[in-house]
Amino acid sequence: MTGIGTNTAAITLFLVYVDYFSDHFIPSVLESCCSCLSGIRIVCFSSKVCGLNHIFKESEKMVNIRIIDKCPVFSGMTDEEREKCLSSLDSNEKAFRKNSYLMRAGDVTDRMGIVMSGSVTVESNDIWGNRTILSIVEERQVFAETYALLPDEIMLVDVRANENCRILFLSIRNVFKEPSKESWKNKILKNLLMIYSQKNLHLSGRSFHTSSKSCRGRLLSYLNSVSLRENSNEFDIPFNRQQLADYLNLERTNMSKELAKMQKDRIIEYHLNHFKLITPVMMS
Repeated sequence: MTGIGTNTAAITLFLVYVDYFSDHFIPSVLESCCSCLSGIRIVCFSSKVCGLNHIFKESEKMVNIRIIDKCPVFSGMTDEEREKCLSSLDSNEKAFRKNSYLMRAGDVTDRMGIVMSGSVTVESNDIWGNRTILSIVEERQVFAETYALLPDEIMLVDVRANENCRILFLSIRNVFKEPSKESWKNKILKNLLMIYSQKNLHLSGRSFHTSSKSCRGRLLSYLNSVSLRENSNEFDIPFNRQQLADYLNLERTNMSKELAKMQKDRIIEYHLNHFKLITPVMMS
């Protein structure tokens, strides 16, 4: 309370949560913006220091637990085994903005990534600006696990954020430092073997799609494989037009023209990334 003739004082308090700097302005920027005003304090805090994790991160933790529960890497693990696994592998979650690079060709890494939200592309970019998308890694899927397991192996691909995303990194090589009696160790190795097998099939499929010399042949091969995998003639694909062209090693303009011809010929129907294959039975 202030009376007549007394000076008033105003204090403005900024709380900047700094567990994830990418989500906030840098405190020094706030400081410079507010330097012309008196009575302003900027307080930076971390949930790990202040114990406020339950207030600010509870919903995010619930989402992460749900994702981890369904992640193939942790398949078959109990809650206790999963907790030991995350601790032993020095788990660390980071946020990335769309189009930012998570890993670059020429890097050496000992950490594999699990997509907690969003998606990333694994791509080959040469010095002439040509890009080939090898795969899109979506929620609960993993990337860089092969490089992370091989000491001093130089990466030949880039990993880029396809959209704003959050990634859980694991130092997977630590698994070999753990005693063999640890039950989670055998489970994660078994799970990784299954993941490697599935990725090998995926890469083989891409080679099969790009073996055709014609644009239509490559499109039909890819769309047919998605239809078989989804067990439906109608489905969504994870690529936009440019990404689909990069994935199939096609020029985007020619590919778009060919898609239009295929729709005119009543082979397919499509809108954006939603496709429908029209079979001879459906056309009769």
